[in-house]
Amino acid sequence: MYDSNFSFSDKIKTTLKKEGTEYILTYMPDHKWLTNEERAYPVTIDPTVDTRSYKDKIVDTSVMSALSMNISKNSRLFAGAYDRNTTDSYIKFTKLPSRDKKWIISKAKLNIKTAVK
Repeated sequence: MYDSNFSFSDKIKTTLKKEGTEYILTYMPDHKWLTNEERAYPVTIDPTVDTRSYKDKIVDTSVMSALSMNISKNSRLFAGAYDRNTTDSYIKFTKLPSRDKKWIISKAKLNIKTAVK
C-alpha cells in the first residue's frame, strides 16, 4: 500500500474465508502505519499479481559462448563467466495477467534462485 506522497508499506495481513461456494479475501492494513501523523491520504491498497498460473507463457534460455548446441529445453538457466567463456540468460514474458489501464504498478519483483556448487 502507499499514500499520496508515495510512502510505501507492505504490512498488510490477509485472510481468505470460504462461505458456501464463495471466498472472501480480507485485507487488514497495519493500523500504526495508517495512523502515523506523516501519512498523506488517500491511501491505496494495491494487490499483488502472481504469475505462477502463467508459467507456460514465460520462455527462458541460456546462451553459452563455448557451446553451439541448443540448450533451450534445459530446466535451468546459466549465467556467469569461466576462463574466456561467458554464459547469459534471457527471460521473455509472452503474456502477463490482464490489468485495468487505471491500475498503477507500484512494485514489480522477479525472484530467481541461485545454485552455486
